[in-house]
Amino acid sequence: MNSKRKINRIYLPILTATVLISTVFRIAAMFKNFNLKTGYYDGKSLVNVSWIVIISGCVLLLSYAFVGSKTQKLIPSFATPRTYVPTGAVCVSLLFFSLFMVRRLAFFGFFEEKKINSIPEALALILAVLSIFSVAYFMLNACVFESSSIARATFGLATVILLAFYASYLYFDTTLPINSPNKIVDQMAYVLSALFFLYETRISLGRECWNLYMAFGFLAAAFTAYSSIPSLLLYLIKGSSPSNNIYETALTLALFIFIISRITLAATLKEDKESEIVLAMRDFARERDEEIKEAEKRKQEAYLELYNTLGNLKDTESEEYTSITDDSAQLSLDDVIGTDTEATQEVTAKEEASNEEIATYTEDGFIQEQIEIPEPEEKKPEEKEQNREL
Repeated sequence: MNSKRKINRIYLPILTATVLISTVFRIAAMFKNFNLKTGYYDGKSLVNVSWIVIISGCVLLLSYAFVGSKTQKLIPSFATPRTYVPTGAVCVSLLFFSLFMVRRLAFFGFFEEKKINSIPEALALILAVLSIFSVAYFMLNACVFESSSIARATFGLATVILLAFYASYLYFDTTLPINSPNKIVDQMAYVLSALFFLYETRISLGRECWNLYMAFGFLAAAFTAYSSIPSLLLYLIKGSSPSNNIYETALTLALFIFIISRITLAATLKEDKESEIVLAMRDFARERDEEIKEAEKRKQEAYLELYNTLGNLKDTESEEYTSITDDSAQLSLDDVIGTDTEATQEVTAKEEASNEEIATYTEDGFIQEQIEIPEPEEKKPEEKEQNREL
């Protein structure tokens, strides 16, 4: 049985039965046994049954994290009007929730003293700001149809922090007793919702984990319904909310509607039909690219090391070569100078001897030796004739 059939035939019926049965018993316990003044139940039989149902159902729903396909790849789709109404409901609830937190800050005296005096006051300030960012996230859900979106993921993380911080706010706030059963239910609803939106944000980053996404979606849907529907009915009929405030109840109900719409949408998404061979080839190609990059890196390091080594050797050899060349040049110059001096002395001696033989000195001055040069003989007529013929 594939994942879609498991969701539609097993887990959605379990979720529906869990929500209906647990909610009915909690509504009965609230109208019959809940004390609005103390915040506790006078009789615990009905509320205990509701607890058994909700916990048993959540255990069964959580099993999808183990039996659901971890390798299943669905094609995310945000371009659907199916989530427009739930998205709008959450946006409106968040705006009123932010205004309520501003009122809480005024109640704590933040605007008068301009400082934070308690943990609930600090958390209220943070929640008022994060609520606006969360509104932006849900608006991006309705407007940005691409499955991967950095902006949607960024504001999605703000939503995760908002829900987690509100669970902490409920713990520190003294409106209800610290161990009030309704406070515990509300905290569980917001913690599980934070986990669901954490995996919702992973979709926008392209890192889907569908089995955990669906598992936490089932749990968050069950607890948000279990928390909000009985509290809202009690408020509408008796005019008093068993939760921290009515704005929280409205937001919890809007989250339930949104999460249910997301679960049903995921159950109808198309599967990515990539075969295991294609995925294996992609993994192999990715590993091969990493190996090539590593080899190129090693090659560059080896080249740089060789280059530095050759540079050091060249500097050393240059110093030795310069020293040797200078010494050799000096020796060669001395040899040349010495040889030329000896040759010059010999030539000078020969010239002096020749001058003594060729020239003589008198009192009147220098007289060169006269050399008789014979006159050329006239050529005979016959020789002239031969020369002319030639």
